[in-house]
Amino acid sequence: LHLPRRGVARRLRSQAQPALVEPLLDIRDLSVEFSTPRGQVKALRKVDLAVRPGRIVGIVGESGCGKSTLVSAVMGLLAGNARVTSGSIALPRMRLSVS
Repeated sequence: LHLPRRGVARRLRSQAQPALVEPLLDIRDLSVEFSTPRGQVKALRKVDLAVRPGRIVGIVGESGCGKSTLVSAVMGLLAGNARVTSGSIALPRMRLSVS
């Protein structure tokens, strides 16, 4: 399958400066630990992620690498024995309300 006009779009997209667009989700230096009977377990270490408007982001990795912990931290749904030890999670363009 050959789509000749797609090359132009790719070049234009690569020339754009996405860093100038404020992200919908901005995670910086996020670290999460779990308390266990054997001590602290570092689940996430200094994670950075920016999701910009119009982009689709997938989080992939091996089993146990922290995908669910990352998403749980963003939603504020970490387990009772987990805590954010550093970093920030910002949703600057979204208005969140609690019923």
